[in-house]
Amino acid sequence: MLGSLGSKKNINLFVGLLTLLVVLWGIMYTVPSLFMNVFHTRLGNLVLAAIIFLAAIYNLKLAFGLAVIAVILYKYMQSGMGFEGLIL
Repeated sequence: MLGSLGSKKNINLFVGLLTLLVVLWGIMYTVPSLFMNVFHTRLGNLVLAAIIFLAAIYNLKLAFGLAVIAVILYKYMQSGMGFEGLIL
C-alpha cells in the first residue's frame, strides 16, 4: 500500500499526517473540554485564526483545509451536540 503512494517524501507526509491525527484523537478523547473551550471563547477563536493565517503563509492549500475543518467543528459545536457524538 505505501509503495503505491509514490516517492519517499509522500510516504513521510502520509505517516506524519497519520501520527498527527492519532495524537489529536488521543487529546480529544482524554481532554474533550480543551477542544470545547477553543470554540466557545474569543481567545480560542483568535488562536484558531492565527493558526490558519500562519498555515496560509506556509501553504495556501493547507490553510484552506484547516479552515474547512475548523468551520465544520465550529458549526458542530454551535449545534449544541458537543463532542459526545464524535467520541466512541
